Amino acid sequence: MAPLVSLALAVKNGLPHLKSTIDAVRRQTYSNYELVVQDGASTDGSREYLSSLTDMAHLKLVAEPDTGIGQAYNRALARCSGDLVCFLACDEYLEDDALETAVDCFRHHPTAVLVNGAVRLTDSHNHVVQIFESPHFNLLGHLKCEVVLAFAGLLNRHRIGSDMFYDERLKTCPDYDFWIRLGTRFAAADFVVLDKIFKTARADRTSMSYRAESFRQFCRDKRFALNRFLGAQPPGPVVEAVRASATAGILLWAAENVWSLQGASPSFFRWCKEAARLDPFSPRLANLAARSRAFTLDQATGRVRTGPEGHTPAARPAILEKSR
Repeated sequence: MAPLVSLALAVKNGLPHLKSTIDAVRRQTYSNYELVVQDGASTDGSREYLSSLTDMAHLKLVAEPDTGIGQAYNRALARCSGDLVCFLACDEYLEDDALETAVDCFRHHPTAVLVNGAVRLTDSHNHVVQIFESPHFNLLGHLKCEVVLAFAGLLNRHRIGSDMFYDERLKTCPDYDFWIRLGTRFAAADFVVLDKIFKTARADRTSMSYRAESFRQFCRDKRFALNRFLGAQPPGPVVEAVRASATAGILLWAAENVWSLQGASPSFFRWCKEAARLDPFSPRLANLAARSRAFTLDQATGRVRTGPEGHTPAARPAILEKSR
């Protein structure tokens, strides 16, 4: 029997891109799905557009104010009935056979927690910017923001159980906390990656991930989730070593992305310097110095020395955090 797939879509003022999201759902080659939409009291006509879709019998729509992305997805999840769940945002759309491919993979990997694929990133002119291939998951790499999963595939709702939620205290990046909780329960082999594009997402200021000013809050929320997780572990030097390297990793993740968005800005230097204080001889920091040519590292202390600015950013690393 074909399992039911729940598509959880959180929307707030999603037009005009929302129409592409819905059109892609209509084109799915896998038909046993439900579309569970949580609209956060949109004022741009999104709610009216969704209400007009009277031909979609499998559409479940609720529109009400919410406190943010976490509460919106939690409310959608509470109304999902499927064995498998796919998170959607209104600035992205599924490939026509994405659900069929992922469901077929679950037949071969029935105990998988996640079946994931790649994401095609496009700019405001629909030009392809990057194909972000989802890496294989490992918890330490995730804590250090060296492994960033593309949130493109299907989740096994029954296997995940009570951890199938977002922490509503986090204003941004609820994925970071979500993957920590799953990474402490499941083996890396339970996160299955396919060499196939599952989604197309917009790589422009439609998404918070492409606004340099968002990274201050991103770092704040990720550090909160990291410290909460580590604070629950038995104290000792290993935990403190992970805290230092993972915090530096979060800061370097922000620096890498802000540099690619706006070059060597004051926030870029601030994050690099703080990362150097925590993990002075980080190969990742040295690599960023070489790529950006915006600073050098003192060979004896690992401290950042500012250098020439204004170099053209390299191809942007994908971050793909949940935003609206």
